[in-house]
Amino acid sequence: MAIQTGQRRVHWGWLLLLSIPVATFAFVEKRSGTALTFTLRKHIDTPAWILAVGSISSLFAVVIAPWAAYKSDHIFTLLGRRKTLIAVGFVLLAVSLVHVPEASSLWLLILLILVYQFAVDLGYTGPWDPLYFDIVPKAQRGRGGIINRYASIGARFVFMFFLIGRFDEPIGARKTASALSASRWATLTGEQVIYFSAALLVLVSLGVILIFVKERRPPEQKRERTTLPQYLRQMFLVRENRLLCILVVGFVLMSTQLMNLRPLLITEQFGYSKQMFGNMHGVTMLINTVLVLPLLIVFIDRVDKFKLFAVCILLSTLHPAVFWVYVKYFAPGGVPPVSAIIAFNVADSVFDRTALLALWPFLFDLVDPAKKGFMHSGFLIVAGGAKFVNTNLMGLWVQLVYVLTGRPAQTDYMSCYLYIFLVGVIGCVGTMLFAEHRRRLASPSAALPQASAGGVLEPS
Repeated sequence: MAIQTGQRRVHWGWLLLLSIPVATFAFVEKRSGTALTFTLRKHIDTPAWILAVGSISSLFAVVIAPWAAYKSDHIFTLLGRRKTLIAVGFVLLAVSLVHVPEASSLWLLILLILVYQFAVDLGYTGPWDPLYFDIVPKAQRGRGGIINRYASIGARFVFMFFLIGRFDEPIGARKTASALSASRWATLTGEQVIYFSAALLVLVSLGVILIFVKERRPPEQKRERTTLPQYLRQMFLVRENRLLCILVVGFVLMSTQLMNLRPLLITEQFGYSKQMFGNMHGVTMLINTVLVLPLLIVFIDRVDKFKLFAVCILLSTLHPAVFWVYVKYFAPGGVPPVSAIIAFNVADSVFDRTALLALWPFLFDLVDPAKKGFMHSGFLIVAGGAKFVNTNLMGLWVQLVYVLTGRPAQTDYMSCYLYIFLVGVIGCVGTMLFAEHRRRLASPSAALPQASAGGVLEPS
């Protein structure tokens, strides 16, 4: 049996199987956002440069991922449509992951990061969402997202609780099973285990997709060569498409985080260990799993997803301001206790992840089913561009604060939360703009006339 695209309903067991690649890339993302920070720390120590290298992913997401999403609408090989790009990207990703911890210089590490991110965007960021929404019908997308969220939490939980704390430790023979004691694998470091595990999971996910997913050949369509100016006009000058892109930018801004600086905030500024950092995130994920997601899975497909998103973006904008005030004026010595950090982590995760689960099904509900790749490419361009600019502006912000405060011995990473609050306000403004025009977007009679101008918004 195979999971086929274009079905009216998908068995819930298939949705569990489809969550394996999602969990894999949640693990890969944690490696990129946390483990990579400590890997980079061996070569550079300036926060702005760490963020700049980490933001390479956003830069690639503006070019490679949109191209892959768009191209996946127009190819069909023996493997299928979107599966072709997924296969190439996953193999390249697994190879690059194995070599990252072995990089002997900063420039070699940056080269490997470039290869790694190219592979992520070619094989996953670009074609995966269009493939997933080809398979999962509208009525099951919200709960399918919850299942994916559970799988992602499981992968992150393993990473934060069992792996990141041993990043610096050699895994000697005494810490391995006797069957491994004579093997070269018994001499791996914690850092290598993280990267090698990620590579193995990528290959397992590729096997799941190739074996169990079957793409139906789409109806033959007349292919017209689309130039870059035509593509940009269709994507950004059609009013309805432009408003959807504004909503995507709003989500990027509301979900701004310290990214590669967060591990440094916890371990350097607050003084906690890497293992405690992992434990904090592990407890956060447990709380989300036990308390939050069971509630979401009940009503996520029964509520107005846009209204849910709007509430989340407002709360997410207030969150960093409240945390900054607490740490600066109420936390003893400017170091919040573990319980307080976990509480704020839970709140932040609830707001951002609920918004994510509400937004993407909402967007794809408005997109013409035949143009999922086209619109996803546009979403990726604006999301990647906004994230790249946003991340580097935050790096400049923390560097500016560092200089203006007289270059203290300890960089104040907490200053980033003021920046996050400001960009969150901008995201709220964009969401309000979308809300004013939402009724017209949801109306088929309003969207259809735009089709001749290149619009793709039709109820799916």
